[in-house]
Amino acid sequence: MSLTLRQWLEQIGLPEYADRFEENNIDFGVLGYLTSSDLREIGVKAVGDRRRLIVAAKQFGAEPSGVVPISDQSDHIGTAPRQAGRAERRNLAVLFCDLVGSTHMSEQLDAEELRDIVAGYQSTSVRVVRKYGGTISQFMGDGVMAYFGWPNARENNSESAVRAALELSKGVRELGLSSRIGIATGSVVVGDIQGDNLSLKDQVVGRTPNLAARLQSEAEADTVVVTNETRAVAGEEFVYSDLGLRTMKGIASSVRVWRIDGIRLRGAVERIAHWDTPIFGRGEQLDALMRLWDDAKIGGQRSVLVQGEPGIGKSRLVSEVLTHAEPGRDSVLMEFQCSPFHSHEPLFPVLDQLRRSVLPEGNVSASAPLQTLERDASQERRDAAQVLVALLSGDPDFHFAGLTARGRKERTFGAIRSVLDTISMFRTLLIVVEDLHWADPSTLEFFQRFIDDPARRNTLAVFTCRSEATAQLSEMRFDEVVDVPRLSYGQVNQLIEAITGSADTPEPVRAAIADRSDGVPLYVEELVKSVMDGDQLPHSSQGRDLHVTSIPMTLHDSLIARIDRLPMKMEIPQTAAAIGREFSSHVLKMALGYRGSEVDNALRHLISAQVVKADQGRAGHFVFKHSLMRDAIYESMLSKARKAVHCQIAIALENTHSAGRSPHVLAHHWASGGNDIKAFEYYSQAATLAKANFANKEAISYFRQTLQHLRLAEDGSKPIAADLKISLLEQLSEVLFLSHNIDEAELALREAMDLAPNEPLQRARLLRKLGVALQQDRDRALQVLEEAEQVLNKLPDASTEGALREWIEVQLSRCNANYWSGNGSEMSNLLNRISPRLDVCSAEQLAEFFNQSVLRDLRLQRYRTSLATIKHARNYANAAKLTNNLATISSSLFILGFTYLHSNKLRNAERTLTSGMQAAQRSGHKAIELRCRVYLSLAFRLQGEIDAAVASAREAMETARIEAMSEYVGLASANLAWGHWRRGRHEDARLEAERALREFDKSKIAYPFEWTALLVLLATAHEDRDRVRALCCRLLRETQQELPERVRIAVERLSVSSEADQPAIVQLLLASCRRRNLL
Repeated sequence: MSLTLRQWLEQIGLPEYADRFEENNIDFGVLGYLTSSDLREIGVKAVGDRRRLIVAAKQFGAEPSGVVPISDQSDHIGTAPRQAGRAERRNLAVLFCDLVGSTHMSEQLDAEELRDIVAGYQSTSVRVVRKYGGTISQFMGDGVMAYFGWPNARENNSESAVRAALELSKGVRELGLSSRIGIATGSVVVGDIQGDNLSLKDQVVGRTPNLAARLQSEAEADTVVVTNETRAVAGEEFVYSDLGLRTMKGIASSVRVWRIDGIRLRGAVERIAHWDTPIFGRGEQLDALMRLWDDAKIGGQRSVLVQGEPGIGKSRLVSEVLTHAEPGRDSVLMEFQCSPFHSHEPLFPVLDQLRRSVLPEGNVSASAPLQTLERDASQERRDAAQVLVALLSGDPDFHFAGLTARGRKERTFGAIRSVLDTISMFRTLLIVVEDLHWADPSTLEFFQRFIDDPARRNTLAVFTCRSEATAQLSEMRFDEVVDVPRLSYGQVNQLIEAITGSADTPEPVRAAIADRSDGVPLYVEELVKSVMDGDQLPHSSQGRDLHVTSIPMTLHDSLIARIDRLPMKMEIPQTAAAIGREFSSHVLKMALGYRGSEVDNALRHLISAQVVKADQGRAGHFVFKHSLMRDAIYESMLSKARKAVHCQIAIALENTHSAGRSPHVLAHHWASGGNDIKAFEYYSQAATLAKANFANKEAISYFRQTLQHLRLAEDGSKPIAADLKISLLEQLSEVLFLSHNIDEAELALREAMDLAPNEPLQRARLLRKLGVALQQDRDRALQVLEEAEQVLNKLPDASTEGALREWIEVQLSRCNANYWSGNGSEMSNLLNRISPRLDVCSAEQLAEFFNQSVLRDLRLQRYRTSLATIKHARNYANAAKLTNNLATISSSLFILGFTYLHSNKLRNAERTLTSGMQAAQRSGHKAIELRCRVYLSLAFRLQGEIDAAVASAREAMETARIEAMSEYVGLASANLAWGHWRRGRHEDARLEAERALREFDKSKIAYPFEWTALLVLLATAHEDRDRVRALCCRLLRETQQELPERVRIAVERLSVSSEADQPAIVQLLLASCRRRNLL
């Protein structure tokens, strides 16, 4: 709720006058104009009360308890005090000021005189620091240390500190003294320090205050110097001089130092040039604004509110409008910038702009608009010129003599309107008012009247405001409201490329930036710059494959300031942030100790401030609107507090009914809380669950976490059983193999083997799994599998069921390795060895036996199927059902469909592959789903169904890339190439087929379906004779699927044809392939 005048009167202790103020229509807009006679007239008889009211009104700009900007009004009222003793980690701007020559003064002056001088200096310091939202930490003789950002952060603490420093330096000079000021920005721990016989309040600890103290000694008299970090965060609002690198006592590394030479006055041209990157995703909004500008140019009076969340690009959009509008000879631009540092000064943005544009040097004779007004025939307009000069020079009392507060306001408004009319005479006026959420009431009222003026023509007024503050603008009627949305993932990537000037940013980094920025352009820019500057790089990193985890210092203040303004204990949002970006109020209350109403009130404030939003799909669940906001809140906790909070959350989660479904969440909280035993327990559950669901990336992460916490929990006096570690490493290797991380799978298995040197059966199993992992490297795989069999042969008793089943596993694995190397004959030998022992096989082994029998037949027959092959495929499907394993069942359906495909039973293949794909989706086995989908695309191709084949191939493409299965990326690309060729897009077909062949070449296996791309290349590159012969030779390899007889004969003839015969043979080949939908 916004601050009312009645509440303000209560704050200053004069609530009895509230009714009189309301009866006389006194509001915040006229409060600053009240005189003693005005107050006497409305019934404030006591002289002391009148004085108190006038003083309080004049202190709006200096006192934080005064009227706050509309976006902050509800936030400042009733802010809860910090908990005693609670400390936080914060980014603060620390200011250190020291008097120059104080030692000399102490020698020259009496102690009483010196005391008065120091008291005046300290009083000035307190006034200035408080004005800019800072806190005096301590006085040290003639030194002052202050910090900005605690207990309540502002949106740019460094800017506040620099502005305070410039004003403090000026104030000290006015006292006849001289000072040196240093400002450093960085991470500190701030809060109360308590102990035995010790109680210190709001103490700041860290490198930053020490650096600020050293920094001021580097400054010359009456100057302000800052660090590189302070300059980066404070931004381009100031004029800097680079003083170079300085070495300071006690500071480990050299520090780049900048001198502040003043506040920068930025004009429209500089403002437009400020944007270094193109604008993305704002076409619709830009079109709407340009339509309004076109209306204004033909005589319309238009107004528009551009609204959006902080950092969304409202100013960037307006800047683009100015670039397109090109104000010049036929139009004029007036920009008004509202400021958080002047939000209590009536009409500040208006008078500040007029002061700079109309009276730039304080000389009326140099001001064309004022000269025009003074020569006007209308006495009213001549008077307006005098009033405006008085206002801009800061001495308007003479022109306001005898007027009531409302009368003075009307005269002021009239003078401003007159000068605006004069400036825009015979031209279209474009007014831009930035950051209306920081406007004072008088400014709001002036522009409300301005846009409601029915007599005004040829004007466009553009206002920008944050979304959360627009409710305070209900009395302003805009012609149009333009919402600025978040960027899409694609637009974020475009922005990243524009900032970096390259498309080479690693995909994981792009994804991390897109995720953490939530589509807010400012967040994207600062995260990218942080990465480019190396802020995210570990010291040991040599590359750019990095994690975007920390919050850029340039964003920290604005994020944390939105929380500091809210009336709640900080531990509530901190605990919510520790739960995660998404959290439930039930768990939050349990973790905090069931403070129900307090938590509910806090959540309402967080929603109102747009920090969190309710999850519409789940009652009682909430989501932080920005990932970075959640991270900033979480990082404000000290490490000890974090551990305690995570343990409280873990206990709360264990008491909820959903704990069993999310063991990884419990594992995370116990790990963050420092309980390695509990973390091991839950990560182990999470890894097993993820592995069963074929969530391979998650399973790998959870197995590694399980092993890490197992080692951390291990007591040196009681070493954990090696069997447990071996089992975990073995399972990890299986998931790594499924994810094609072959080298890492081998490392895991070899580590497991080192733990089992004297267990032959266990060692044979590990060697066999290593052979499976290496199956695409035929020689190594077969060598390792041979070693596994040798280990089994040395067993004292190789006839036990366990030994026999492990021997069968080794033979089946050798079969599979020979399949991928194209050796069907050796597969037959191995299967013949297994056949007499089928009665010993497990259900899974029996199913795999039939699977290998199908694959053996296909290799030997070059993918021409027989009745025996189909029988083996059906046996596989039946055996798979007995396993009750959905992944095995889906694999068997794939093989059966695959067999139908090569029997030319294309409809059967289509139905069976679709069933296999659906079963794979239910089991979560992405690799089998991919196989079904990519061969379903081939089935559609062979039936001549272009649209279905292309759609299925596109769906398969992305999964194949994610799963890193090059052969399937190649087949999907080949089917896309066929689709292009059939649609007459021959160049696209050639490029796609070339891409497919490159993918086939990446695979180390003898992939039999390269013809899918090779035939397309023959069709599109038949003018190149040498190229044609090379393609034909590749098509005729023994490892390739055997082509239909007429097609094979044509390929053979083409491979040895003369240049004269080649065109005719090519046409014959193409016709034959097309009839069979091979092309």
